[in-house]
Amino acid sequence: MASAFLRLTVAAVIGVDAATVPANVKLFFSEYAEGSGYNKYLEIYNAGTESANLGDWATPTVSNGPTTLGVYEFWNIFTAGAVLEPGKVYVIAHGSAAQKILDVTNQTYTYLSNGDDGVKLAYGTEADHVYVDAIGDFQADPGTGWDICGEVARTVDITLVRKTSVTAGNPDWDASRGTTADNCEWVVYPKDEWKYVGVHQVVVLKGVVTADLQGTYGGMVKENYEETQLVAVSAVDVCGKAPLPMPYFLDILPTRNTSKTILEPLEGMLIMLSPVMVTDTYNLARYGEMTLSSGWNPVASQVFDPVSKEHAEMYDLYRDTLMLDDANPSQNPDPDSTFVGNCNGVRTNATKAMGKWLKTHPTGSTTDDILIIGDLNAHHYETPIQTLITEFGYVDMIDKFTSKETSSSYVYKGLASYLDHALASSTLMRNITMVMAWKINADENRALDYNTEYKSASQVTSLYNDGPFRSSDHDPIIIGLYLPLVVPEQVTPVGTTMAPVATTMAPAVNGAYEITVPEGGGCSDYKQGWVTDGGCSNECVSKCTHSQATDRTLNRLTVAAVIGVDAATVPANVKLFFSEYAEGSGYNKYLEIYNAGTESANLGDWATPTVSNGPTTLGVYEFWNIFTAGAVLEPGKVYVIAHGSAAQKILDVTNQTYTYLSNGDDGVKLAYGTEADHVYVDAIGDFQADPGTGWDICGEVARTVDITLVRKTSVTAGNPDWDASRGTTADNCEWVVYPKDEWKYVGVHQVADGSVVVSQGDLVVVRGMVKENYEETQLVAVSAVDVCGKAPLPMPYFLDILPTRNTSKTILEPLEGMLIMLSPVMVTDTYNLARYGEMTLSSGWNPVASQVFDPVSKEHAEMYDLYRDTLMLDDANPSQNPDPVPYPGTGMTYDNYIRTGDTLTNVTGPLSYAFSLYKIQKTPGFPAPAVQHTNPREETPPDVKGRLRIAGFNVLNYFNGDNPGVAFSDRLNRGASNADEFAKQRKKTLSAIAPVDAAVVGLLEIENDGFGLGSAVQDIVDGLNAATAPLTYTPVTFNVADGKIGTDAIANAIIYQPMLVSVVGRAMLDSSVDPMFRSINRPTLAVTFKEVSSGNEFTVVVNHLKSKGSSCVACCADPDSTFVGNCNGVRTNATKAMAKWLKTHPTGSTTDDILIIGDLNAHHYETPIQTLIAEFGYMDMIDKFTSKETSSSYVYKGLASYLDHALASSTLMRNITMVMAWKINADENRALDYNTEYKSASQVTSLYNDGPFRSSDHDPIIIGLYLPLVVPEQVTPVATTMAPVATTMAPVASTRSYDNGGASCRNDGASLFSGLGGSFLSGRICFRLR
Repeated sequence: MASAFLRLTVAAVIGVDAATVPANVKLFFSEYAEGSGYNKYLEIYNAGTESANLGDWATPTVSNGPTTLGVYEFWNIFTAGAVLEPGKVYVIAHGSAAQKILDVTNQTYTYLSNGDDGVKLAYGTEADHVYVDAIGDFQADPGTGWDICGEVARTVDITLVRKTSVTAGNPDWDASRGTTADNCEWVVYPKDEWKYVGVHQVVVLKGVVTADLQGTYGGMVKENYEETQLVAVSAVDVCGKAPLPMPYFLDILPTRNTSKTILEPLEGMLIMLSPVMVTDTYNLARYGEMTLSSGWNPVASQVFDPVSKEHAEMYDLYRDTLMLDDANPSQNPDPDSTFVGNCNGVRTNATKAMGKWLKTHPTGSTTDDILIIGDLNAHHYETPIQTLITEFGYVDMIDKFTSKETSSSYVYKGLASYLDHALASSTLMRNITMVMAWKINADENRALDYNTEYKSASQVTSLYNDGPFRSSDHDPIIIGLYLPLVVPEQVTPVGTTMAPVATTMAPAVNGAYEITVPEGGGCSDYKQGWVTDGGCSNECVSKCTHSQATDRTLNRLTVAAVIGVDAATVPANVKLFFSEYAEGSGYNKYLEIYNAGTESANLGDWATPTVSNGPTTLGVYEFWNIFTAGAVLEPGKVYVIAHGSAAQKILDVTNQTYTYLSNGDDGVKLAYGTEADHVYVDAIGDFQADPGTGWDICGEVARTVDITLVRKTSVTAGNPDWDASRGTTADNCEWVVYPKDEWKYVGVHQVADGSVVVSQGDLVVVRGMVKENYEETQLVAVSAVDVCGKAPLPMPYFLDILPTRNTSKTILEPLEGMLIMLSPVMVTDTYNLARYGEMTLSSGWNPVASQVFDPVSKEHAEMYDLYRDTLMLDDANPSQNPDPVPYPGTGMTYDNYIRTGDTLTNVTGPLSYAFSLYKIQKTPGFPAPAVQHTNPREETPPDVKGRLRIAGFNVLNYFNGDNPGVAFSDRLNRGASNADEFAKQRKKTLSAIAPVDAAVVGLLEIENDGFGLGSAVQDIVDGLNAATAPLTYTPVTFNVADGKIGTDAIANAIIYQPMLVSVVGRAMLDSSVDPMFRSINRPTLAVTFKEVSSGNEFTVVVNHLKSKGSSCVACCADPDSTFVGNCNGVRTNATKAMAKWLKTHPTGSTTDDILIIGDLNAHHYETPIQTLIAEFGYMDMIDKFTSKETSSSYVYKGLASYLDHALASSTLMRNITMVMAWKINADENRALDYNTEYKSASQVTSLYNDGPFRSSDHDPIIIGLYLPLVVPEQVTPVATTMAPVATTMAPVASTRSYDNGGASCRNDGASLFSGLGGSFLSGRICFRLR
């Protein structure tokens, strides 16, 4: 009983008469502000004893007087899932209100009152509700504002606070506003007085109780929001005194995994803690609360990589702490947080831009000694910091001196970290003596700062001091620096005794120091102050000492900094040159660079300086163009720089995009070194003259325009002499001239090889150097290869399971270059099989992690970590577009196929490492991998039962040529390149749609050229009608400008069979309907159909939301994400807007039977889908019938998932008999589609078939639907005997029985048996529950 008494902390019982409002929920407006600028808010208070689900409430409004007297104009709802607890307030404010308002705001809303509007508080739905409170009314336009408390037009420039004597709402505005200050329910405050916002008090007389009280009570024990509470208290009687119970001793605070088990039984009990650490005092003075933990809590991403298992485990452990509160309720909601916070991509891009910018020496100095300081708003292992460390070589000096595990300069929500950094370049770090934070701010309570808000008069004095503590919320970072004196190139200091330097850095070795200069170096400009035994002032000498040198100065001379070196020297084994150049139609421009050397080239040491239309200064470049940070060019590989809007065939092999490529009359060179110190190794054009239209080459005039140039295979090195390179004839020119837009060689380059020929089984002696080159052990700088004889091949190493990310380095690195054999493996990606001869192999099925687990869960992090490591099966051929395609068997054709999900056995070959991937190379002399079709083709559509079939088809950029659309040659065309390709695409598309025989088909990625004659939609309809019967299909048309759905080149469309269904109404959702639905989503189409046979109506909603590719940071302030792709917020807002829109019945039909289909570009556990499921009650029907763990309609980078959905409303889901993907596209290789690019003449035939396989890149989703007949309310059915129906559905676990005696029929009675099939369902079913 002691626990129960301890729970009697609130006893506010207020009665509202409104019949439909829950008895113990009593909401009313407690505060209203119409202030300066955007300082507007509305506060709602719960004076009841139960929490209010705000999904049942609304704040309907009229603006400047009603359109129809007494009727609201806007039905404004609360944020989905919002709850208002007893004694709490809920604040709705303008999104640009002052921060003091936003600090206590629960929901933002733009269209708050300007003082002359009416707003009411309503409980219920739009169709059935009751008003419980009002500010203004819906009867008149008040003019400037409403009169209140005897003051004229005083709802403008005002703050109104409900009197403490008011304990319930008042829908009678005249009574509420009164006529004087006395009979008014409000207290009037001046404009911008917000001291009460966020909390509200009411006067409730309940008697006085004390801590040792003993008594009885009347009420109800209830689990209220996971806390056991005594609610609906009707009486409290004081009976006497009793001793307080002994506290329960809690010796250690539980983790998240154990808190439920340990703490829930202790709710309401008196507890005592063992000594604990205070980890957050942020809200101590504001709300009287502190965060307590058992120990130090660093931010997890400061200690571990955010995608690592260790990060997930640490994140899980430290999040459960206890809050020490002062038992004084107030409200201050905090936003949700992800692992690395919002805008991580913005910060990453910023640090990357900074790192690149600093490499250009923007201050004009050539020094590379750089120190980056300040608040980067990122922790050590987050990508903004890791970009600077891994890509640009900076060192985290805080971690170096004090360790990231224990260092901090900022505390937030009980977690300590350093957002304030000191990152040093590799050249400067050795000169830093110490880095430390001065701990004067972050650990101090914020009430000790200068602010006077939220403090009593005495606290303004007692909490303040002029000292440094809490001068900010971040601790200052202090760095010690000791730079050496400027020294000449060569010096051997005279022997000297050096005093030790106080530093944690290792001291330099004592003794003589000698700095040497490469041959050709000079030092004559740096001799002042240096003395020797003679001659130092005129030339370099071997031994010099600076006259002002000190012991400490000499101790810092740890690096030989050489000044004045002649032209940069290219590494001997790196040989780069221009291998291809194109200046074609439109934006089809590119520059290809080839590495003919034996070592990889770090392109950070290279550049492509240019002049435009002739140089400004003869011989001098105008633009120093650098490569993408971190770019590397491996031996035998090419690097392509192309215009960002070039043809997709070019972009498919592009490494870097650049807008200002040559128009044919520019000069470009390939340079090694820096701007200040570089050497040219190749050229196209020169920096000496303006060539006019273009440069002469190979004896042809002005032929660097509308041309493709490919370097001859005999050329093995660059030539900076442009005149020699371009020659005067085709014979003495180093280039081969091809016509405009001939790109068959881009992405690969061949050179003649005169090296020693070896064959399998040769025993060889190789002279060279063993080197770890880009993480692969290689033999480089080979100077000799001798064949000594023959030897048997080694036995392969058997790898029985592919390693995960955590184990790959340990397991695979020792096997590099060795012959290995795999146990049977699954093919998980064939995207580049025909393009580059490679496939991705895995030990098993790899679903996208966010389809199986919540992206912020520990399980998601673990799964994400496991599935990322796979092996690549490669064909050991660096060329592109192999013919035949190397796998399966003798070569892939349409019929000799391999699909993702198939199994390979006998995979044997040497293990290599390139492009951050481990690869098994195809090797002659070993059996080819054998294919087992464990994911065979489905020749016919799946049987989804039902009387109707609904289908969603992505038709992969179905563009049928001009009139009325765009021509095949138009750059806006995203589909077939010509009429021949389109004819093939059309046949494949029709062969996929026709056999499904769907009553309604949603089409995605179809050309946005209307619905009329010649349109892409009508073309599909015509083709289907020709393949089936005349008038079988017809399109749903929409009344839109130019017949176009939105502004994108592609759109959604709907076609249907009028013999099966008829159109009842249609509607379109775009940004003009709801700004939350951004225009970068294709407009959503909703059409209500009526089934001809049953008379029932249902609504099909077709979508194609923003992709996960390009960023939405710039357009929409939506941060990029690793786990859920870019633009997740844009898609979430879109699905929320869609669900709200559908609740308004936009098609004009009142049916709630809704089916959402199409490409939502989101997986099951991502917020766009969870919004529809959790907030609006839709059901993922793919998961229901086939499970999210094994279902897919799309494959990307070896990961399978379904972006294409079938989500049913709660009323429709029972009428769905089956949902399945027809697996004809996603698992097939892309070379089997209609395109002819990248295929030989024979492959154009052998890889193509008119059948449905690879008609798109997404699988169609097919839904079976069985709607009940529309029946009268009552019927006594004829007795009938029903044959048993075979079904895989589990029986309903229920003790209910059915009886048709005197029962009322349900109109949808047949839905009880949906999915069973059979003609008996055409009758009516009546039942009575027992």
